[in-house]
Amino acid sequence: MRKPKVALYAGSFDPVTLGHIWMIEQGTNLFDKLVVAVGLNPDKQPYFSVEERIDLLKESTTKFSNVSIKQYWDRKFLIKYAEEIGAQYILRAGRSISCGGSGIRKTTNTRKRGGTSTAT
Repeated sequence: MRKPKVALYAGSFDPVTLGHIWMIEQGTNLFDKLVVAVGLNPDKQPYFSVEERIDLLKESTTKFSNVSIKQYWDRKFLIKYAEEIGAQYILRAGRSISCGGSGIRKTTNTRKRGGTSTAT
């Protein structure tokens, strides 16, 4: 029996967007289980509390049976959190540096740490 493919999709989700929901939907098709981790970004002033964002994500993902929403705000590396929850993959949206995104840098740094793959 093969080991289930577990992925982690982390972000501040403030606010939750259609793009986030699209990424979650793609993740549900790629992986057996998708953990959506809602975190705090100390560089941003939040619009919604963490609890509100978790509630919004839960409401928006009820049709996906393989999604769980978790709170993540430790100062540890995301890769360490992924290992703790048994995720072998990290799902990231690939955004270019020119649009203000840091997804490409994060993907490169995560791949260098080994053990967990990044799906972009």
